[in-house]
Amino acid sequence: MSKTNDKIHAGLKAHEVEKRLNVAFWSRPEDEAYHIEAAHQAFAELASLLGYTVSKIETVEEAA
Repeated sequence: MSKTNDKIHAGLKAHEVEKRLNVAFWSRPEDEAYHIEAAHQAFAELASLLGYTVSKIETVEEAA
């Protein structure tokens, strides 16, 4: 892809991350995990487009 297309694609992916996190926030408790996982996947794809890798670390709750 060209640099312009990469920027457009990254912008769309960033919007998807935001949208999925908003949906997770407002979703029913039983649907929340699905939307958070989808946001994590979109975030990993965004990071890849920007030349980064993502690894999962413990959350504050898991570490406590």
